[in-house]
Amino acid sequence: MFQWRSCTLFVGLTVVSLSHVVHAEPEWLLRSETGPTPRTLHAMVWDSCRNVVVLFGGASDPAHRFGDTWEWNGTEWELRATNGPGPRLDHAMAFDSNRCVTVLFGGIVGDGNYMNDTWEWNGTSWTEKCTNGCTRPPTLASAGMTYDSSQHFIVMFGGYAPGLQNNTWTWNGTSWSRVVTNNSPAPRSSPAMGFDSVRQRTVLFGGNLVPVVCGTHSDETWELDLATATWTLIPTAHRPNPRGENSHLAFDLRSDGMILFGGTDFCTTSYADTWEFNGADWIPVTTPIAPPGRHGHDMVYDAIRQEVVLFGGDLGPLSNWIVSGQTWTLTESETDSDHDGIPDADDQCPDSDLNATVVISACNSGVNNHLFDSGCSMMDEIAQCQANAHNHGQFVSCVTALVNEWRAEGLITGREGSRITRCAAQSKRQTFNMTPLPMEQDPK
Repeated sequence: MFQWRSCTLFVGLTVVSLSHVVHAEPEWLLRSETGPTPRTLHAMVWDSCRNVVVLFGGASDPAHRFGDTWEWNGTEWELRATNGPGPRLDHAMAFDSNRCVTVLFGGIVGDGNYMNDTWEWNGTSWTEKCTNGCTRPPTLASAGMTYDSSQHFIVMFGGYAPGLQNNTWTWNGTSWSRVVTNNSPAPRSSPAMGFDSVRQRTVLFGGNLVPVVCGTHSDETWELDLATATWTLIPTAHRPNPRGENSHLAFDLRSDGMILFGGTDFCTTSYADTWEFNGADWIPVTTPIAPPGRHGHDMVYDAIRQEVVLFGGDLGPLSNWIVSGQTWTLTESETDSDHDGIPDADDQCPDSDLNATVVISACNSGVNNHLFDSGCSMMDEIAQCQANAHNHGQFVSCVTALVNEWRAEGLITGREGSRITRCAAQSKRQTFNMTPLPMEQDPK
């Protein structure tokens, strides 16, 4: 019968740090086929204040645009509102974690007009902002947008006005400001953008360099340091194929990398590949299965459940409006090598000795081998004593100290402690190939 506790192991006066090995492999999982109507060119954000994914808008075909707001709680979608910014597609969205609001800008409405309105969702209702003549970007669709949590600004780049743009804009909750930057990516629409909160950089990949034309896409990676208003082209040894119609780049807090999936070259290919940018290079991510190739989808990182959430998109290589209503998640499936119920990533002893009783050399104490919440068992701690002791006396002293600690915590009785220390004392005979003394029977 295993019991759990947290532990710190001391050998003499030396603290022993038990090493662990992380075994984690990424895995795409189909999580749901119900919820929002199948669609493409919608927008999603991760609301870190309420721990939900927020989705707005999109279209199922050129004649059917949506103006609904949905939220994903990690298990299912919930329709939250049907009013607000109005039906549209190709709008930009990001979540301002400082003010706890989702910010939406522009897009294309039902009559085909391009918009430059700004809206905020607080989890209950939408409110239009910047309605009193404040500075704002031009009418715009297919722009990249993210939130710079170090400078506390929404950042928007590029888009189609009509006409491709390469302006950088920031939103502070009250007004928009055009940022005059050092260097800049070329004009483009539909780039993949996200914010690396560890390196405090906005990361941009790809985009359409000519609207909806085969083979006119970028494979560049750029970073924006908003503090110095500087865009920098990042040379990478490896990179995804040139593409546009990407989603957000999702910043995975577990790996500190930017995750990209899919997109299209508007020739014959909608990609179904997964990549991770580590700040210096792009690394292909191999998974057992993957969502079908698509573009016009969106995805974000759920920081609570530690998974990338992807919804929707157009499954055709061109704008064929073969739209998806599936929800997929990308998680790191964790290995439990010793089958003790603790993933290796959190297990200080991923190859625990889970023998039913405490055995030292050939001496079986008959005492139940407890498992602690560190992932280490009594046997593992005793093995550490043996590994760190310079002689038999130090080993016995270390085991005695462990026994006293276990007794004080009520894990073993005094009689059980005596059994363990007796086995430790006899272990020297076993070491020198001598027959251990027989254990005395406990008095009845």
